[in-house]
Amino acid sequence: MRAGPVRAGVEALGAWGVGGDAARTPVGGSAWAVLRPVGPLVAWGRLDVVSEEPGNPEAVAFTFRGGAGVEWSPFRGAPPVLVAGGYEGGGAGPDATEIAGAEALSTWHRAFLLVGVDLSAAFPFTPSDPSRPRGAAPPSLP
Repeated sequence: MRAGPVRAGVEALGAWGVGGDAARTPVGGSAWAVLRPVGPLVAWGRLDVVSEEPGNPEAVAFTFRGGAGVEWSPFRGAPPVLVAGGYEGGGAGPDATEIAGAEALSTWHRAFLLVGVDLSAAFPFTPSDPSRPRGAAPPSLP
């Protein structure tokens, strides 16, 4: 969805099998938004919630990521550069952690600095056939 300076979306997850156990059917969802209010300012947030065993409240995990920064081109014609600070944190019930029941893995918090450059390129692709003269049209399919 786009509305002015806001882009947002929701996503759903459904899967069969976790860690070699085909009987487990995790489900989840995500919501995210990106805000570009004025000029080079940008802010974003995303929330992911997953239940590895629907119906078991101890098997729910969540992650939140968010941040803000500036995105600009350092000179005319240059790709945009993003410099931003952010936070990531989450939690999990004892049945949802990587090692079931491991208290140390049940919550996490991170602060980060993000520096990114958006690079893109296009390369022409023409399959080569050494028996066909250069520039000749490829043969048609039967």
